[in-house]
Amino acid sequence: MQVFNDFVILAKDVSVDSKDNMLSIFKIVDKFNFALDSENYNKFVEESKEKAVGMPAQYVMSSSWSLDKITKKNIDAVLVSKLIDPSGKELASSQNDIVFTAGSDRVRLNGAVEGIPVTQNGRYKVEVNVLDKATSKVMCTGSTTYQVSVDENVDNSMVK
Repeated sequence: MQVFNDFVILAKDVSVDSKDNMLSIFKIVDKFNFALDSENYNKFVEESKEKAVGMPAQYVMSSSWSLDKITKKNIDAVLVSKLIDPSGKELASSQNDIVFTAGSDRVRLNGAVEGIPVTQNGRYKVEVNVLDKATSKVMCTGSTTYQVSVDENVDNSMVK
């Protein structure tokens, strides 16, 4: 049995139609912009030298995984997600049990996320692996990237 990644997407919202099971994805996120006042920007610059700084963001991570054929029995698997910063450092990870249910050839996963760890401006990667629960062997990998920009918000209204 072979597993394929259909997609890994970050979006503002996702919904599944109860009648036809079609997935609707709203406002795909490919960039997070954070404008901080001078005090908070300077604080971010100092703190991010030592550790990831949690930034406010609400989004949904949606992924879809398909099998090469309909399964006759449940297949237990583990979904491992990793967030990697522009320097290659792993900032966060999560692990969840999933099941490809008998009679189907697909599993879709949608998870709401609050906050995002940031170390620097640049392109971040979300890497998702599906592991065979019994052997821990990687069955499939999917990923997506997004840009992060943290800038100082300078009020120019007083500049003449």
